Amino acid sequence: MREIDITKEPINCIDELIIDEEKRSIEATYELWMDVDKYFGTKTRTDSSIWVNFYTFWHLDNPAEITAQMVLNGDNSCEEKEWELTQEEKEFFHKMMEDYCMQKNGCTLREFFEKYGHSTSEV
Repeated sequence: MREIDITKEPINCIDELIIDEEKRSIEATYELWMDVDKYFGTKTRTDSSIWVNFYTFWHLDNPAEITAQMVLNGDNSCEEKEWELTQEEKEFFHKMMEDYCMQKNGCTLREFFEKYGHSTSEV
C-alpha cells in the first residue's frame, strides 16, 4: 500500500498535544503535505469530498511504542482505522512528538504527561 516513505515527506505536528488519562497516552495531530493516496491507499485525489486526518499516540506505559490512527473523513462519512507503523516510522514519529512537545511546552512527553495528565485532558 505504501508507495512513498512518510519519513521523507513534508509533514508537521499541529494544534495542541492531547492527554488521554484513561489510555495514559498523548495524541499528536499532523498536517500532511504529501500525496496521502500514495501512502494510505485512499482515493482523495479523485474525490474532493473526502480527506485524511492522521494522529500518532505516545504511551506512558510503553514510551517506545508509538501507535497511529488514520481517519478518512467525508461529507457524510467517517472511517477510523488503526494504522500500522514500521519500526522506522515509530522512531520518526517518536522524535517528532518529543521535539514538538519540547518546542510547544518546554518539556519531554513524559514530563508533559506527569505535569498535566492528572488535571486536564487538553493543554
